[in-house]
Amino acid sequence: MDLNITSDDVLNAAMAEITRLENISLRQQVVLAKYEEKIKDLQHELDMRDKLKGGDNNESTKSNTGHKQKVN
Repeated sequence: MDLNITSDDVLNAAMAEITRLENISLRQQVVLAKYEEKIKDLQHELDMRDKLKGGDNNESTKSNTGHKQKVN
């Protein structure tokens, strides 16, 4: 273990860690932006599909809260 660590060494290590974390943050932002764009594209495709089917609502994305009851 090096006991002759200077304040410059600590500062350099801290700056390197800050740079590493900033790079991670930037990559996360890029990935999130790509996912947001993909979601918009997919939503547009769903909207276009629904218009071609003649409806304004997307049936596949609605939650099905009704339950069918079995008739004897």
